[in-house]
Formats: sequence, structure tokens, C-alpha cells
Amino acid sequence: MDPLGIATSVISTALAIEAWIDQRRRKDASLVELWHTVSRLAVILAPLQPKPSAATSTSTSAVSTTSTWDKVDDPAITTCLQDMRELLQRVQDDLVLWEEKRTRPAAALLEFLRPSAVLARIEEHDRRLARRADTLAFALQVYFLRRAYRDTGRPETETEKEKEPLPPPSALDEVQNAEVKQFWEERVGQEMSFIDGPGLCRELGTWLGAALDRTTCDTLLLRLDEYAVGGVAPGSLDGFVGQRSIRSAIAGLGVLGGLAASRQFEPIDVSKVKPVLVWIDDRPENNVEFVAEAERLGITVIILTSTAAAKVWIEANEELLRRTDFARRLRFISDNCRWEAADGIGSPGMPVVENLTAGEAMLRYLRGRQYRAPVLICCGYSIRETQYVLSFSRAGSTVYTVVAMEYISALGRGDDEDRCWEGFDVSFV
Repeated sequence: MDPLGIATSVISTALAIEAWIDQRRRKDASLVELWHTVSRLAVILAPLQPKPSAATSTSTSAVSTTSTWDKVDDPAITTCLQDMRELLQRVQDDLVLWEEKRTRPAAALLEFLRPSAVLARIEEHDRRLARRADTLAFALQVYFLRRAYRDTGRPETETEKEKEPLPPPSALDEVQNAEVKQFWEERVGQEMSFIDGPGLCRELGTWLGAALDRTTCDTLLLRLDEYAVGGVAPGSLDGFVGQRSIRSAIAGLGVLGGLAASRQFEPIDVSKVKPVLVWIDDRPENNVEFVAEAERLGITVIILTSTAAAKVWIEANEELLRRTDFARRLRFISDNCRWEAADGIGSPGMPVVENLTAGEAMLRYLRGRQYRAPVLICCGYSIRETQYVLSFSRAGSTVYTVVAMEYISALGRGDDEDRCWEGFDVSFV
């Protein structure tokens, strides 16, 4: 893991959230604490960021600035930063969802969701972020203090060690499942707040006394590393396991999970299952003709305008979607890059954030929850960034309307064996 790259990602996300909230500080007092937390985080990391080199600056000064992070070899610092990066992305999702619920017409599909519930989740994220900021500040202080002693060659005295700041609460203090906490302490390390994906699968295999198969590992990591940050925090594993044992939670994935899913429903008369198309796009007005054709074919079309809204709607309608997926009458379409902003596109003075990984995020989310339904990424200028579809089953990307229309038509006529749309940058069918 590259500390500089991780830190840069964390601070840029924190600054984006700070700017987003700054426009609302007088309107929504409940977001003020989050604003202070991300501001403090930016302050902690700002001095460690490489400064832009001026035209007159020498290469020596540029190297000197960057080397602050190049020399950081403390895993407690890098794993804390990884954990914070995931937390900040969850905060972004919830902020988008909260704003969308309040302002967008599509919020009718989210009628079941109370804005206060979203704010409560944001407040919990804020508390966790504040604790991570304390952990990071402590780890950096101790690390640079000890490095200073090491660089001078003078050993640290017992008196100086006693004056070191007391460590803040561990990320494990938030873990509710006793087995997850024990696993993390014994196999990962109490001081570590993050572990890479392959490392987690390896340690889980050791813990369970049996190596995890490839399918199980892939599905588990898609589920736990939802934002593709490169690993897993103890809170993510704890949330996945819940009240179960680790063994029973893992048993629901991979090969075992596929068998369990096939037994959830009695044999279904596919002709009686109405096809469903879930379309995620921040510009639904561009898809009016496609939606009209889909509805003419008898397809129920669900239109959602953000990744966050799509995730919440999918969770709320899981029973319907699982049954439709099992009957092979479910499909998804998503754009690749999505403007997920404040009060709509182009609102005066409102920061607008382009989610450059929206398509991949939806694919990871769906496959991590073992939805087998086809997913087509429909986009324009960003088509070259959609090669990730090649890593997933039943996935494709295109810029061509004829491909999208055939994909929809196949759902309407009940053809689940069509493959012409699968693959990267499909141009014909």
C-alpha cells in the first residue's frame, strides 16, 4: 500500500465533503460535527502532502517534500488511512442519499426511507471518523517522535517513553461480535485497523481450519471491500458476520451460497414472473425512448439516479429481486460515471462531484450480494474506463443504442441465453 496515494485520496475526499457541507452549515446543524471532523482530518494530513513544485523549484526540494511519506513504514498508519478512506466513501454515499431523498422526484421510490435515519447513520460514521482521526494523530505523533530518536542515534529514555501520549480507543472497540474481535486480535493484530483482501482470506482459512475456495474469496471481498479500497476493516467484517459465527457467515457464500440460493424458492413458472429492469442513471431524461420501449414490452422499469439510492432500494426490495433474479427475469443498466451532487445538476454555488467509478461500484455491489442478473454499462466518453466488466460474469459495456435496445428486448421476450452484449465496448449485436 502506498501511504502517499492513500493519504492523497483521504484528504481529497475529506475536502470534497467539507465543501459540500459548508454550503449547508446554517441550514442543517446536525452536519456541523461532521464538517468539523473532516476539517480536522484535512488539517492533520495537510502538512504531509507534497507541495506543488513551482517553476523555479529544484528537483531536490520536490524529492524532499515527497519523502515524508516515502519513509513511513508503520502499518498502523497506512491501515488507519485505508479504513478512513472507506468510511469517507460511505459518508459520501449517505450525503448523496440524504439530499436525493429531500430534493429529487425519484425519491418517491425511497418513500420508506426517513431522512432522519440517514442522518443517524451519518452521525455514526462521524463518530467513527473522529475516533480514526484520533488514532491517526496519535500514530503519526509517536512514529515521528521515535523516528527522530532513531535518526539522531540517541536511545529514548524511560522518562521520555512515559511522556508519550496515551493511545486512543482501538477500532476493535466498535466490534460487537466476540468471535470477530478474537479473530482480529489473534490473526490480524489489535493495532491493525485494516487488512488486504488476500491476507484476510488466508487468515480466515487458518481460523476455520480449511482454505477458502476462489469463488468464496472473490464473493467475500466484493461484499466486504464494497468501495474497492484494497482491503477490509474490522467493522466491515463485523457487520457482515452480525450475530452469526464466522463459519456460518462464510458458508453462505461461494459454492455453498449458490446451492443455498437455489433452494430458496420452489420451482417457478417463469411466465408468471414479470420482468424487471433497474436503471441507474443521473440523467434519466436521456433514456425516455428506451424506457417507453421496455414498458411496451411489459417490463417494469425502476429508475434510480444515484449509487446510494440504488443500494438502498435494492436492500428494501430484496425479496422481490431475489425471486425475479432466480427466475432470470431481472436485468440492470447503469451509466459508468455519474454526477452525484447536491440540489441537482448545475445548482448555483453547490459543489458537484463526479463519481468516476459508479458503474464498477454497482457491479461490485450486486455480485458481492450474489445477484446473478446481467448488468450492462451504457456510457459515452468514459467507455475506455469500463474494462472492469471483463472481470465479472454476465456483464458488458457499450456506447451504442442498438446494443442497449437489444439487451432490453431480450429481457422482454424472456431470452436469458443472449450473449451478444457481453464484453468490453460492444459495438454490434
